Amino acid sequence: MWFFTKLRPGLIFLSLLALDIGSHWQQMYSTFLLGKASHKYVKDGTNWLFKSYYGNQMFVAYCCVPSESKSGM
Repeated sequence: MWFFTKLRPGLIFLSLLALDIGSHWQQMYSTFLLGKASHKYVKDGTNWLFKSYYGNQMFVAYCCVPSESKSGM
């Protein structure tokens, strides 16, 4: 049983990494199949958070810059 408790943080990290990569790949591929120019195209019926993130460049910068600056430390 100790084997699973020691591997749990790594397993959680790898699972989240696989989910992130898989979801990005799926979104890019479905955009390609639909013939859209960008996966960042936002239509009116989408989620409010998705619309805020891709529709407002300042909001994207507000979310991304602190994340990128922390990773360099």
